[in-house]
Amino acid sequence: MKSCEFTLYRRFVGKTKKYIPLFTVCTIVNGFAMFLIFSSVGVLLQTIFSHITGDIDIVEVREVGLYLLVICIFAFAGAFATTGFTYIEEKSRIRIRKDMIYGYFNADERAVSELSSSEVLNRVNIDLNAGLNLIGNYMSSWIFQPVVSGVISVGFLMAVNWMIALLCVFCGILNTAVLKMSAEKIKKSSSKMVSDKNSAIVFLADCIEGASEIRMFRASDMFRRMLAGKLYAYRDGARSYYKYEGLRFAVMIFIADCFSVVLLLLLGAFLAEQGLIEFSAVMLALPLVDQIDEGIISIMNMQVFVKRHYPNLKRIFEVIDLPSSPEADNPTEIAFQELVFEDVSFSYGDRLVLDRASFRIRRGDKIAFVGESGSGKSTIVKLIAGLYLPDSGRITADGCPVNEENVTAWRRHIAYMPQDIFMFDADVKANIALDIRGQDMDRVKKAAADAGVSDTIEAAGSGYETKLSGKESGFSGGELQRISLARTLYQDRDILIIDEPTSALDPETEEILKQKLEGIPKEKTVIAVTHRLNLTENFDRIYVVKDGRVTGTVTKS
Repeated sequence: MKSCEFTLYRRFVGKTKKYIPLFTVCTIVNGFAMFLIFSSVGVLLQTIFSHITGDIDIVEVREVGLYLLVICIFAFAGAFATTGFTYIEEKSRIRIRKDMIYGYFNADERAVSELSSSEVLNRVNIDLNAGLNLIGNYMSSWIFQPVVSGVISVGFLMAVNWMIALLCVFCGILNTAVLKMSAEKIKKSSSKMVSDKNSAIVFLADCIEGASEIRMFRASDMFRRMLAGKLYAYRDGARSYYKYEGLRFAVMIFIADCFSVVLLLLLGAFLAEQGLIEFSAVMLALPLVDQIDEGIISIMNMQVFVKRHYPNLKRIFEVIDLPSSPEADNPTEIAFQELVFEDVSFSYGDRLVLDRASFRIRRGDKIAFVGESGSGKSTIVKLIAGLYLPDSGRITADGCPVNEENVTAWRRHIAYMPQDIFMFDADVKANIALDIRGQDMDRVKKAAADAGVSDTIEAAGSGYETKLSGKESGFSGGELQRISLARTLYQDRDILIIDEPTSALDPETEEILKQKLEGIPKEKTVIAVTHRLNLTENFDRIYVVKDGRVTGTVTKS
């Protein structure tokens, strides 16, 4: 119980601790119902045996009938208890999924960039659904209910004959010792199977998203072979896992259902022959020995089950525990009249992207960063936006360092349009405003007009209520980019950052965008990353970035 597997399991259970009382009640009800069902077989066997030997009366028959009635009541209650597990699983799924998404939303940008969208979706859906097996009906029915039934069975048999009870316990302990040998093998094979399965799903998602490129470059044969290789790897891992799991289950069935029953009959007959017990007690214990075996085995299965789902739990908490960006609710205020980079360096892993960059930007400036792809331009604007913090050097606003204590306050000055735009599954006005509390339509329309896309939106089928998700939105790539610009303008911040704003625009639309940027009020600061110098004709300064350094400056008069 001190292993890392159980550490994660305890954390996972802690996420749903408010449902533990309900889980306990449902487990006890179903466990007791399980005991009653199996014990009823023993009671009937004992009654039949006593009838054959002539050692029964009408009172005992009535007691048996009453016993069967109690069983029916608990079986009915058990059906309602099962709905309790469904409730627990659904509530837990919502809560843990929210924790995962919250962890992803608030993670450091560098940490987020290491996970693909397909990878995150796999963890939020597949891994979470597998992990819920450990806190719902699956775990209860395979682990805790057998333990409850086994404990009650032992107590019941102790009241009948202590030697029969101890004999049943001995069979269960022997079973557990045999099963323990397969636990570590199951853990290793389960980890490999989960890893191979995720790799295949992520690659499959990439094939679907990149289907056009695959067809265009006639690479379908190569991708089909690569996908087949990943699927075969998953198949081989699954075979290994189910081989050990099947062997464990086969051994359990053999010992619990065969060995224990045969041993109980032989030893019971011997003890009855010696006059130490009544053989009718053996008939009573015959179905209950399986319950006792299952209870003891389930204690061992607890370790097996947790190890089996450890890879899923690990992947869940890797998302929840992503290194977080600075506290989103930080109330610190920070002023902006001048932003200064002083020998700022930044790396992605071992790759140095920005090397001692220095420059300054004043309020109201229109600044452009130009340079070859990979020179560090986009990294600079992400540092300006507070998405990254420097590895070394300083970024200051009016002499105050922008750091973990105030970067959230600094972001309140900034509206950022990234290079890769994204539209949510919502209408145009919601995509511009990004406000679930409602949109200020006057501001939405003004932002759309400033971005030069208002006429296009109003000409669409449903105007500002036109859906943007899927292929049927009817907007071109350039129009979607202008809607993204409208989203940025809607925020009305002191600093407007635009990363490669003309990458999807035709020359005519690019000229419209150029005019719109020139019309931004003088008190607003504009920072653009671009490879088209004609967009920067009326900018104040152009910083040239090469190999992670700001190597030159062109100042407009």
